[in-house]
Amino acid sequence: MKHTGPKNRATLRAGGPCYHLRMILPLTEPGYYAGWGTLSLINAGLAQTKNRSGLLWFLISLLLGPIATFLIVVLDRAPSAR
Repeated sequence: MKHTGPKNRATLRAGGPCYHLRMILPLTEPGYYAGWGTLSLINAGLAQTKNRSGLLWFLISLLLGPIATFLIVVLDRAPSAR
């Protein structure tokens, strides 16, 4: 029997499959953080075009990500402070 290695299959440990950490926690990938941070910057700029605080929406976007984008798009433009 030819050994193919654990590259494409789960190995059994203690009666259950042992998957790579990358498969279980995709948050460990550096690209995930870069994409999330870029989305936060885009949301901050989008919020400023709607007369809202860019810094506040940047921070909200770090927590909510795409949900914050949806909220910014759906909310009406804030009245200008004159």
